[in-house]
Amino acid sequence: MNNHEFCKAIKEKFTKAEIPTFFITSDDWLITKALVFANYRSKRNDIISMLKALGDEGIVVQDFKYTPDGYIKLTRHVFKTVSDNDKIQLTILKNHPKTIILINFYLMAHMNSLKCLFSKTANLINIYTSEFTDQTIIQTLKQIIDKRCIHYKIRPTCLRKCIIRPKTGWCTCAIITANPEDELPFEKTIRHEKLVRDIIATVENPTSEVPITLFTCTPNLKAHLHEITLKIDEQNFVTFEVKPIICKEIKNLPQKLEKKKNLKIPVIALFRNLSFILIPKNDKSPYEFLQSWNGIYGTDLYLNFDKEKPTFGENAFKSYGTKSNGLVYGFSIYFCTKINFRFLDITKIMASSPEKLQIFSEHFKITKDAENPVLFEIIDHERKEKFATPAFFMALMFKEHLKAIKNEIGRKPKEIGIVFFDEYDVGGYDRVQTQISEACNTLKIECQFV
Repeated sequence: MNNHEFCKAIKEKFTKAEIPTFFITSDDWLITKALVFANYRSKRNDIISMLKALGDEGIVVQDFKYTPDGYIKLTRHVFKTVSDNDKIQLTILKNHPKTIILINFYLMAHMNSLKCLFSKTANLINIYTSEFTDQTIIQTLKQIIDKRCIHYKIRPTCLRKCIIRPKTGWCTCAIITANPEDELPFEKTIRHEKLVRDIIATVENPTSEVPITLFTCTPNLKAHLHEITLKIDEQNFVTFEVKPIICKEIKNLPQKLEKKKNLKIPVIALFRNLSFILIPKNDKSPYEFLQSWNGIYGTDLYLNFDKEKPTFGENAFKSYGTKSNGLVYGFSIYFCTKINFRFLDITKIMASSPEKLQIFSEHFKITKDAENPVLFEIIDHERKEKFATPAFFMALMFKEHLKAIKNEIGRKPKEIGIVFFDEYDVGGYDRVQTQISEACNTLKIECQFV
């Protein structure tokens, strides 16, 4: 059981017993006690500096600004030794504090050294934690419990970095991050491409480089997007939620296609990391989502080159993150590379002009030859480096779509319609159309952009 789980369990027990609880960080508890002990009150916009002499742990310097809602944290610096006198002095005096409060735990030598630094530069208050009494604690508790009291209130901040990210080890990209010193309560919501694997909430581990996992969430796969919300309350309790989102534009696509009276061909619709297939049952019936292609929810677009024959969709994802050479390439989702399994939106790359492609070169190799202005690096199942055009990947993807269409209508279509839900500028749209047309030519079918 980690500290978050322990505190949460205690809170639940007390809540069940109808006993109020107040959780505060040890740092905020100490500073509040010091202010109460000194009976120090600031005026609005006053800045104070706190110096904590922690013995072998060094010196911690924090600046606070007083506001109508209490003290906000401005800066925090840690010095390994008190001998860094010049640095400590410059750091503190930078914000021109009205008062400097020295908090010493047990080392008189440290306190005396710090006194000499600031005795002539500001109002100086010396505090020894050994002098805190029961009355100090009682008065501090009153200040914390009574929300009307702001004279000694430290506005709470995030204790440690909290990150929402994919669970699997192949990707450490943060979806949402709450940083230390972010004010609480913290809440952030984003809409994210459809998630296909578990995501987790982690916090920094003070004793290890491996973060602590607080929660794991398996997303509802019946979605076009996922809305992710991270919340951290004033007592540093973390919650997060993942909601499936269905896009109206996709849901209403059959009705939109029905209005195009002359359109009687199978249609492939593309949206971020998903594709959808719509087919008219006959010349008079409206378009319907192809159920074998997961109907209105669509199919995730992935290619995996970790086998001799590239795999697609869910099959491509089975070895995702379990094999070091399981490099996955997405069509309109993310492009996996040899470097840190970095993913990029390949359609955005295709939409980019040649001179703008260099912004992607730090993630994977891009080259060209006499016939192809853009070639991407791929790593095959034998870990060999090869290069291919964007149209090559699209042809592989469309080949799978054509199989599904053939299984439904009994023949390979001579022509398909293409619908884009993602937006591009005029030049970018033309470049994507060119690559799709090239892919369709490779498969010997016509395409019509709807």
